[in-house]
Amino acid sequence: MYISKISKIVQNCQIRYTVDTYETPITTVTAVQEAWELMLADMEAATSEIVFEQFIVDGPNTEIGQRIESALLAAKERGVRVTTVIDAVGSARLFNAHGVQGHDMFSFYVAPKRWPLRGLTRFLRDHRKVLVIDGSVVHMGGVVCMERAKLWNDLWVRIEDASLAAEARREVLWNYKTLVEGDDAVPEPPASAFLSHRHRRPGGPYYTELKRRIAAAQERVVLVSPYLAPPHGLSRALYAASKRGVQVTIVIPEHSDWQVAQLTSRYYANKFLREGIRVLVGSTMNHAKIHLADDWVAFGSFNSDRLSLKWNYEMNLVAPPEVAKAIEHEVEQMQGKARVLQSQEVTLAWWQKLVVRAAKWVV
Repeated sequence: MYISKISKIVQNCQIRYTVDTYETPITTVTAVQEAWELMLADMEAATSEIVFEQFIVDGPNTEIGQRIESALLAAKERGVRVTTVIDAVGSARLFNAHGVQGHDMFSFYVAPKRWPLRGLTRFLRDHRKVLVIDGSVVHMGGVVCMERAKLWNDLWVRIEDASLAAEARREVLWNYKTLVEGDDAVPEPPASAFLSHRHRRPGGPYYTELKRRIAAAQERVVLVSPYLAPPHGLSRALYAASKRGVQVTIVIPEHSDWQVAQLTSRYYANKFLREGIRVLVGSTMNHAKIHLADDWVAFGSFNSDRLSLKWNYEMNLVAPPEVAKAIEHEVEQMQGKARVLQSQEVTLAWWQKLVVRAAKWVV
């Protein structure tokens, strides 16, 4: 049912990599607008269920906001069951348009109710980006549905695999029950290829596994992230890997979409450069989030910063071999288009360092 729709998208967009095996048909794109077209094509083709979790969906006064809303409304009108979990801060324009009760299409996560200092909850968000179609197709990556991001690079992966789709669906529906409906009694989903982080316990299984994989790496470690403000544990793991001869590479954008994040990334890049770690910068805003350690590959919503790794609701897929091959191809392309950052480029003034010390906890 999806072939004709996706074939049209492939014809109209420059799909970067496709793997069509009998077991797992995979499509990856690195241009945000192409990712939107893949998402919308599957929403329009859905026949039974759409499960959608997203950090940013723009307001109805933008083109992408209108298209997402129209696709979901049309799906519901033809009898498709639609479940959404939308972050109210990331999607502030959409939230302000529809209010806390949402409307027929959008259910909002506002704030973790258990936190006594409510102001802090602005920084504790549902940062996941997942779409599951008819229990058989899963989309995920770093792509947000925001007009300002349409010229960015990112990573978005579409996988036709009923088992992975079922696992992703379980994760999103758990978030719906706990974040939207506020049911704290719902048991957490069983372990799966998707490693998540939830407010119930700071840190979490993904951060633990990432550090373990870096500690065990013998050949290479690659971090691709739009923002760089790693927790101390991650920094120590990277330093140790570099000292034992592992090739450690960090890929960040040369120019961030947020000036404070730009300063923070440069501050940490300078620290890594002093430890002999290679830092590459790409000329365009790259919003992809990818972690590699030897043959272990994970991607999704986790930035290489404190908020993602220790606080936000996040989810990465530990890629099975066929998917890992596609992701590795994209990482090679990203590295090939980036340049090596030199230490003299990242010197910060004293006041910039003060900004970083304050901001590193909230970026």
